[in-house]
Amino acid sequence: LLGLTPRKTVLVTSAAGGIGIVAGQLYKNKGCRVIGVTSTRAKADRVKEFGYDEAIAYKEEDMGTRLGELAPEGIDVFFDNVGAEQLDAGSKHMKVGGKIVQVGCAAEIDNYATGKISGWKEYHRMAAKELQVGGFFLANHLHRIPMAVISLIIMNKRGKLKSVNTVVKGSWADFTKCVDRLHSGDTFGRLVLVFDDQGSTAIGA
Repeated sequence: LLGLTPRKTVLVTSAAGGIGIVAGQLYKNKGCRVIGVTSTRAKADRVKEFGYDEAIAYKEEDMGTRLGELAPEGIDVFFDNVGAEQLDAGSKHMKVGGKIVQVGCAAEIDNYATGKISGWKEYHRMAAKELQVGGFFLANHLHRIPMAVISLIIMNKRGKLKSVNTVVKGSWADFTKCVDRLHSGDTFGRLVLVFDDQGSTAIGA
C-alpha cells in the first residue's frame, strides 16, 4: 500500500575477483542484500569490507547448504562469474521469477581445449521457476563505457565504491604467470602487472 519495494537478495560468484568486488558494491548501493562466493574463509571475510553482507567459502563449506541458511527465502538475482557447479548450486535457490546474469565461466577455462564442458545441469529450473536468464559481454556495449567510467569515478570519489588490486612487478615475460595466478585463486581484486623498467605502465585483469 505504501509502494515499498522488498529488499532483493543478490548472489555473486567470484566475489573476490576484479568484477565481483565492483558488482557487490554496486548492488549494495542499490539497497540489496548481497551474498558473495569465493574460495577461502579469509577471502570471504575480507569481501565484507566491499559491500557484501555474507560470504561463502566454497572450498571450506558446502555452497548449497550455506545458501539455504543465508537465503532461506531464495535468491532474486544471481550474478554469475563462474558457471559449472556454482551455477548449478545457485540455480537451486532462485526465487520464482528470479534473474540469472551470466557474465563469465571461470570454472570451464581448462575444459575449453578438451571440449568437456560441465555446462548448466540445472537448466530445467528455468521453466519451473520462470527464471529470466541472460548474459553480458562487454564488447557488445563499448559505446556505454565512457559514461560508465564517469559514473564509477564519481562513486569512488564519494566513497561509495572502493577498489583493490593485487600488484605484481615484472615484465612481459611474467604475463603468462600472472594469467595462471589469476585462475589459481590466490589474488584479491584486480591482478595488475607493473613493468619494472616502465613504472608508469601496467596491465590489469
